Amino acid sequence: MIDICLAATPIMAGKPLSGSLIWQTPHGQIPKKATISVYWYTEGRGTRNRQTVQTLMFEAAQLAAGSPMPFALTLPSEGPISYDGALFRLMWELTVCINTPGLLGAGYKRTWPIMVRPRQTS
Repeated sequence: MIDICLAATPIMAGKPLSGSLIWQTPHGQIPKKATISVYWYTEGRGTRNRQTVQTLMFEAAQLAAGSPMPFALTLPSEGPISYDGALFRLMWELTVCINTPGLLGAGYKRTWPIMVRPRQTS
């Protein structure tokens, strides 16, 4: 089981995306590493794009099952922002991957949609 608790949603462009990761693997498996990535992608007409904005990696020594692990990723201030239009959509997602050791070690992955709003000018 993988769960994320985000500090705030929606997120403004240029602001940190922060929260905590909580995980449990069956049978007490100890993972080799965990990766948290934030990326955006497009769907719809035209060329499809995808870009990973930032990735954090946690090694086995940093991972404690059931304990919240804080994280912070920085979203670019120039955007792009989330968009859901008639011709295309631009969506943001946060993905967590947990890799367990062994030849037949399982990998656990979970994805959350994120709404990115424009920066407010003062």
